[in-house]
Amino acid sequence: QFQPDLVIGHNPGALPILSEWSPRGPVLFDAEDDHPGEFDLTSHESQRAAQLEANEIRNLTHISAASPMIGEQYQLRFPHLQITPIDNAFERTLQPEFQPLKQDTLRLVWFSQVVGLDRGIQELLQALSRVADLRIHITLIGLADERVRRDLESYLSSPHHTLSFKAPALEKTLLEELGRHHIGLAIENGKTRNRQLCRTNKLFCYPLAGCLTLASHTRSQAQFLEEHSEAGVVFESYEGLIRLLREWKDHPKALQEKRKAAWKLGHDTLNWETESKKLLALVGDILQDAS
Repeated sequence: QFQPDLVIGHNPGALPILSEWSPRGPVLFDAEDDHPGEFDLTSHESQRAAQLEANEIRNLTHISAASPMIGEQYQLRFPHLQITPIDNAFERTLQPEFQPLKQDTLRLVWFSQVVGLDRGIQELLQALSRVADLRIHITLIGLADERVRRDLESYLSSPHHTLSFKAPALEKTLLEELGRHHIGLAIENGKTRNRQLCRTNKLFCYPLAGCLTLASHTRSQAQFLEEHSEAGVVFESYEGLIRLLREWKDHPKALQEKRKAAWKLGHDTLNWETESKKLLALVGDILQDAS
């Protein structure tokens, strides 16, 4: 009995429903990831995801994609689709005031839902041994069991380096916590095609909070920071990361100005108030085509 104007599906499990509904009214699939590319491309899981999409997306006309490169990948597989990239930005109303920070200790932060041992954190902590003389504090935000905490703490090799763990938090609290740090880490291993193509929430939370983003080189992160150079820097190797940390520690005023520029970028551009206009325009086009 319910006759919606538009049905939106957010994950592969929604595709059969969207496909079945499409003859009755407008539908939109939101590709948050390159779903076959989340796995090894030769794996059974990747092949199942690709077959599911091949069966169901042929009946769709519009999708939104969580990064330009994810959109390009879907366009290659499904040339008939109209694809609109929409970034994972956050509301400007969540933005805390910019916080000038003391420069005696360089404060780094990383966050995710879960703190794991497959996220590149160990490699980062090992690399920091090359700047044993710098006072550095790293905050990891996410669920971490005692085994993971002990394992990561074992990689600290300098008395000047400290590590703390915090539980996941609501968005506003998270952004306030991020704003108490100089540098936000976006370290991606890039081992799957999806990790090369995606834009994580970190890329949008850090500028909004006033953190300078330090990102490992994946295709999508490099593209993002080329487009938004005020947000931060991509490092090609851990040697490059170490050079950047030493440079910023030696030039605290320059680091604060870079953080201010990132915060302004978040306020002016990298926010949902700006990005939502793309979604509204897309929905308007879909409804107009259906009328």
